[in-house]
Amino acid sequence: MLTKTSFRSAKFLIAFIACIFSASCATAPRNEAAIDTTTLKADEGIVIFSVAAQLCRQNGEKITGSEAPKVDYTLRYFDTSRFFGRGGNIDGDTQTPETLFARRLPAGEYKMDKLYASIGTMTANTPIDVHFTVSPNKATYIGSLQLEFRERKGTSNNETQALALKVADNTANATNMFKTFNPALRCDIVTNLMRIAK
Repeated sequence: MLTKTSFRSAKFLIAFIACIFSASCATAPRNEAAIDTTTLKADEGIVIFSVAAQLCRQNGEKITGSEAPKVDYTLRYFDTSRFFGRGGNIDGDTQTPETLFARRLPAGEYKMDKLYASIGTMTANTPIDVHFTVSPNKATYIGSLQLEFRERKGTSNNETQALALKVADNTANATNMFKTFNPALRCDIVTNLMRIAK
């Protein structure tokens, strides 16, 4: 016979398992967006963006399931408006469908100039030319960077990996998720999508 205490314990355990199951099945972006938004300086801004990365065949068909090896990537960015501008890295992988990022940065013009990727023991780096703006005392959504790593047969370690890049606008979902992770946000959120130089 179940006592009141054991019934509450069983109810809690079922709710906990359901929570874990629903979290593991969700396709929402991984969160790298929880940051301190309360002490934003006058010359600082917040940049909000997501990265969706996938491995594709040469014809653009997505490689999924057990045949899809994990691709780890790093995007390098830096401030182009200062001589010794601040920079950093954004890390992710193709096992996560999409990752939401946020960074507090000095206001200015920024560029992502290099994409490093590794599949198993093979590594490659690809020059890219993606620009974005950080506005002072604002949170700026700059878009969702869509990375497609294209399969290349016979690629050696020092060859550049084939890559397709595009920017998608997912303002409503990304900004709502950002507000959920940062309820103390005290500045406006604006949209100014990143630009890929041709």
